[in-house]
Amino acid sequence: MRREIFRERERELFGEGQRYYDAVRNGYLKELSDEYGALTDTDIKNGALYLPVNSNTLLKKNPLMTQNTYWLWRE
Repeated sequence: MRREIFRERERELFGEGQRYYDAVRNGYLKELSDEYGALTDTDIKNGALYLPVNSNTLLKKNPLMTQNTYWLWRE
């Protein structure tokens, strides 16, 4: 039933930018694309779904900010 409601929202809200948020909320993220499917649960917990913070911002603008764990080893 949940999957059918998800599919109906996909059809109803096509082009409105809600599909990603619905997929995250309902646990269907891995169905969006191969890139999302390759993420592990640990990657998601470590911040893979967030954009990395610019290193210029980290160093000069706000030294109290920290990078998401997921992006630390990718820089």
